[in-house]
Amino acid sequence: KGSQEWEPKKTHAVIVGVLEWKNGLTPFPKRNRKDQELHDLLVKRGTPAENITMLLDGEATLPKIRKAITHTLSKTKRDSTLIIYYDGHGWAAGSDFCFANYEVRPSIKDTAWSINELATTVTRDFKGRHAFFWADCCYSGGLEVLVNKLAAKKVASFSLTSASTANTSTQNWTFTQSLLDGLSGA
Repeated sequence: KGSQEWEPKKTHAVIVGVLEWKNGLTPFPKRNRKDQELHDLLVKRGTPAENITMLLDGEATLPKIRKAITHTLSKTKRDSTLIIYYDGHGWAAGSDFCFANYEVRPSIKDTAWSINELATTVTRDFKGRHAFFWADCCYSGGLEVLVNKLAAKKVASFSLTSASTANTSTQNWTFTQSLLDGLSGA
């Protein structure tokens, strides 16, 4: 195996899927949810289940997301690959982008999962060599902030997202289904 090839056994992942919110954001249907399918496919492809943290809906609070990210990063080694995936609501917030954790209050930015904060944490604490960032939400292209910071640190990373930094998503799992199809070889 070449060093540029994805090695599922050395992969650590955080999957955050939020389709309902405590404070009034419009919920999404849970029928045919794809975040669970992503988890199952990563395991099927060889990622150890204990290397994947999945937070869905009410579990996906900001403190739990932060803890999951920190814990996952602490387990990475020099040859690790990191995957962070999010589905739910996203928006632009000045010079930042935010993903909606379960208890977010959209009018109060400090209650949202900040991409700038995520970028700072991952850039500081990730010890591996490859990172993949995937998001199925509006304004998910904001993950480019994270990729750019890691590039400056010479970490190979990329983001695949359902939208750019300036537009909305389909709300139909179109992106995540395409991701699943690609990972499964379909």
